[in-house]
Amino acid sequence: MGRVSTRNFWLWAIGLHAVYFLYALVQGPNLLNDSQEYLLQAGNLNEGYFAYCGDPSYPLDYFDFSKRPPLYPLILWLCGTTSFWWGILFFQNSLSLLTIYILRNVLQNRGFYNPLWFGVLVSSSIPYFIYVNSIMSEVILVAGVTAMLYHYHNFLKLKKGRAAWLFNLMLAAVVFTKPVFFPFVVINALFWLILHRKYAMSTLLPIVLVALFFWRNTEVTGKPHFSSIAYINLLDYNAYYFNVETKGVAYADSVGDNTHAVLNKTSGFLEKAGYMQSIAIQEIGRDWPAYFWFHLKGAFRGMVDPGNFDLRTFFNADNSVGFLKTLNEKGWQGIPEILNAMPWLYLLLLLISLLNKVLLLLGFLFFILKPGIDPNWRWALTGIVFYVVLITGPINASRFMLAVWPVVIICTVQAFTLKGKVRTLIR
Repeated sequence: MGRVSTRNFWLWAIGLHAVYFLYALVQGPNLLNDSQEYLLQAGNLNEGYFAYCGDPSYPLDYFDFSKRPPLYPLILWLCGTTSFWWGILFFQNSLSLLTIYILRNVLQNRGFYNPLWFGVLVSSSIPYFIYVNSIMSEVILVAGVTAMLYHYHNFLKLKKGRAAWLFNLMLAAVVFTKPVFFPFVVINALFWLILHRKYAMSTLLPIVLVALFFWRNTEVTGKPHFSSIAYINLLDYNAYYFNVETKGVAYADSVGDNTHAVLNKTSGFLEKAGYMQSIAIQEIGRDWPAYFWFHLKGAFRGMVDPGNFDLRTFFNADNSVGFLKTLNEKGWQGIPEILNAMPWLYLLLLLISLLNKVLLLLGFLFFILKPGIDPNWRWALTGIVFYVVLITGPINASRFMLAVWPVVIICTVQAFTLKGKVRTLIR
């Protein structure tokens, strides 16, 4: 029975990946603006630039020395992506298969594996498979977070230091894949100090590596920071969309245009980053309670974003009208505008994705409340989700929620499964 179940799992998983993979082989990989920067950074490794995502034939832009963490460009370089693109898609699909197998393994070992729920939730996670076939770092991030969950599960089961060190090694890999996780190294250290003090020394591994990258960026740019994208997001997204919501598009554009006009006349990373930060905080600080609500609303709204932007870029459709932009400019009444301009196939896929997001959100909430769950396991999983959602804030969308996709998959399957009464519905 076990062999049959495993065989059918692989037939389902490989078949599911093959649909997206074959489409990408014919159409080419999904490429975003971020993709071009990752590819430039990978190509710059040949020229001796460790982490630079700009074009070295132009004057150096010091923002590009820290904008993209180095792990994914290194993987692109190792896969030969600067010469041919199919190698990275093969690698990412293979890594995704392993990731889904590990998620299944964790659920089985914890006694909460329901193959029907698992199959439905994974199969309907359309944005995830889009990014498996994109030149973007999301699949590496998902694999890293899954590995963290796997090693923490093993730690709770075995209480061995090796699992703690492997967990923190995977956290370091996640941090150097997406900068959103770098503040998490401090929260992680507190978590281990409070709940697993004996093994808390392992948390120094990601902290030391982050500190070294801070030192490197300070030496290169003159300002201590982990990633320059934090300044860009704060000004061009957090502050901009807050102004759109509270004072209108004209005011938001005026502030943005004036700020960038000053930046174009300013030399030096230290001065530019400082000015961007000061203007953003000035705009946000006009009304902190209003910004707090704006931040919170956008953060949790992103949990149910079905991925309109993801679908449109993957299928090479017009992506000029997005949910995030429309919601911030027109509110919920702008949604019909998007839906009316959408072909039926996109609408169908969006509805499937929306159902998936609603199920995952409900499952996560049930997981929080469900009795009988190991409290350490509950704290770890809910903590990761709340951290990513809250720190992402008003720019939260389907792509950013992939950071916690493996977490909410585990939470939902565990929430909807009765321990000791797991039925093998898919053999």
